[in-house]
This record gives sequence, C-alpha cells and structure tokens, in this order.
Amino acid sequence: MKNSPLMTILLALLAISALLSLYFCYTYIRKSGEIRQLEFHVSEVNRRTAGINALMNDVIEYSKHTPNRDIDRLLESFGLTNRPPAK
Repeated sequence: MKNSPLMTILLALLAISALLSLYFCYTYIRKSGEIRQLEFHVSEVNRRTAGINALMNDVIEYSKHTPNRDIDRLLESFGLTNRPPAK
C-alpha cells in the first residue's frame, strides 16, 4: 500500500494544483498593479480634459465680452466660435 499508484497520482495533482495557484496569485497581483496604474492615467487625462474645457469656455466668454481678432482666429482654428450661425 506504500507505493500505491493512486497515492502518487494524487500527490502529483496536489503539487500541480499548488504550482498553478502560485502562478495565478502572482498573475493577479501583477495585473492588479497594472489596472491601478491605468486607472491613475485615465484620471489624469480626465482631469486635464476638464481643465482644457474650462479654459476654452472661459476664452469663449471672454471673447464675447471683449472682441479680439487674435482670440477669434484661435477659436475658429479649433472649430469654436461665439458668432451666431449664418442665416
């Protein structure tokens, strides 16, 4: 009974299971770090986009109150104008 093939198979399966568990744990930890890093980059992009949108809105409002050809040309180059559409 000491050299039973069933016992050998079960021990081999246990060893394979333990190795796979370690591999999956390592992969999970590594991927979790990558996800956190990507989430940080996404939040930075969203923050910058919000800042640029706020700046552009301020420039449009400024150009409505203080006409300036340079600002108008800049707004037109980005497709933003404060002029009413042509009829």
